[in-house]
Amino acid sequence: MKQSDWQRAYEQAPASFTGRMETTLAHLKEEEPMKKLSLRIVCIAAAAVLALMGTAIALTATGVLDTYTDIQPLPTAQSLVQKDFDQQGGENDLFTLTVREALCDGYRTRIVYEYRAKSADTFLYGLDFCSGDSVDIDGQEYTFDQLAAGRKPVEVGLPTLHGASDEGVNPVSGTGGTADYLYESPDVLILWEEFAAVSGQDVQQYDYSYFPNGRENRVTEPLAFRIRNAAEIKEYAIPAFEGERFACRGGRLILSPLYTYMIVDVQLRQEIQNRDIWLCDAQGNRYEVASGSAATPDEQGFETYTSLLSPMETLPDTLQLLLSAYDPFEPLESIAFQPEAR
Repeated sequence: MKQSDWQRAYEQAPASFTGRMETTLAHLKEEEPMKKLSLRIVCIAAAAVLALMGTAIALTATGVLDTYTDIQPLPTAQSLVQKDFDQQGGENDLFTLTVREALCDGYRTRIVYEYRAKSADTFLYGLDFCSGDSVDIDGQEYTFDQLAAGRKPVEVGLPTLHGASDEGVNPVSGTGGTADYLYESPDVLILWEEFAAVSGQDVQQYDYSYFPNGRENRVTEPLAFRIRNAAEIKEYAIPAFEGERFACRGGRLILSPLYTYMIVDVQLRQEIQNRDIWLCDAQGNRYEVASGSAATPDEQGFETYTSLLSPMETLPDTLQLLLSAYDPFEPLESIAFQPEAR
């Protein structure tokens, strides 16, 4: 998908948000063009934090492990993929909603939904797809208006978790999510979503609604299905240390087949505009970031940085935390440490 095709579905992000995004994107390798599928990306805002959406996704297929970034899951992530759900709900008068695949490592959840119209006269669309946009379906380009012509438009949304959640126990709950879509055919819409896991319960219920003619809101019965958390993780401690420009109160690194999660509390020794914290190897090479967030400083001036990094089976003996400015990128101070197994 060309960068010029991306559509933002929400209001313009603050400068600090876009600065972190541009810094991350500037260090991605150029990707080969994806075949056939034209997609859009949606940034889902995370509450109470400044969330950096990472690299865009563009699906080469309709599975939960398909991404467009250089950050690929470990081969062991295949064992986490769940299919053939015994779901309840998902039927209504206009389409059938089916959970095709899902995956949860306890920190991030990915789900692939299929929306299948019950009549060729029904046009399903969602996310930010709108008049003036176009998609590729099986090698042929279609505009929104062409797909909608002579058909009843029905806007669909991503299901949202029903009832209370326990997201407070998830240390990476502040990181934002991504969603994307593709059409397998004019009658079959696929929505792909990744977000912070918000419930430790296996059986989860999701609310979803749809809008015939783009206006009439119809709420359906909850969609219920079971997502198991079967990931084996490794956890390491980041020790406390003090530098000239910043101090670390400690943190942790969590190794999962999907990502390496970094959660670290940092205090600045001086005011630095447009700053960021990176994890680097012993040689100073930065690990690639898919998504991240920075929380509001606490009473002691420490702010929690959370990053979703490339997955690693093991950690090297020595790592570094790098404080930098961005726009333009400028390394300011790095401190080496030895991760401690927990």
